[in-house]
Amino acid sequence: MTVKEIPCPYNPEKQNTNSMKQAIVYVLGLMALVTSCKKEKNENKAVDYTVESNAAQVEWKGYLANDYFNTGTFSVSESTLKVKDGKLQSGSFTIPIVSLDVLNLEGDLKAQLEAHLKSSDFFNALVHPEARFDITGVSPYQHTGAEGVVDGANTLITGNFTMLGTTKSISFPARLELTGETLEAEALFSINRLDWGMNYASDPAAGEHHIKPMVDLHLQLHAEKE
Repeated sequence: MTVKEIPCPYNPEKQNTNSMKQAIVYVLGLMALVTSCKKEKNENKAVDYTVESNAAQVEWKGYLANDYFNTGTFSVSESTLKVKDGKLQSGSFTIPIVSLDVLNLEGDLKAQLEAHLKSSDFFNALVHPEARFDITGVSPYQHTGAEGVVDGANTLITGNFTMLGTTKSISFPARLELTGETLEAEALFSINRLDWGMNYASDPAAGEHHIKPMVDLHLQLHAEKE
């Protein structure tokens, strides 16, 4: 009589092999999911661009009643702009008042005007050493050739400008260019100094010594991707 071998329904080696394969598939799938989520998160994350202080400035021009004007610059301290999906989203920059430089005068006249502008009659640099601009809104802008707008303006920037302890919301058209690792920004606009309490010689009764309230500004920024 021959005894037939009955196959065992349970094979430990085969079971272990299958379990290991399933575990490997599970781990690989989990890794792919995590990598995908990480990639999606990074793609949706805003990228920081640092404003280079040696390649940024604010030019200013102030007018007397007889249309005589003085011109000068402020530097811009290192600060950060945030870009998402190739578009500027937010950011800020700071202007150190001590950096004020008069360009159209020389010698004693230059030194006297710079000291006067930094005094309590104007910027009051000892009490308010900085001005600051914080971006609160960015939207597309179509340049129609309006006077006083920088060529190629493509973005309307809105933000809070703080000076002399007062904060006011301002908006201006700007030309933004994002190329690879760099961001360039340029804008022409004017502000009314009286809005920030800078009232020196603002009365037209001062005659030829009257200083007009509107000040022209030319902003130029260069930022590098961090």
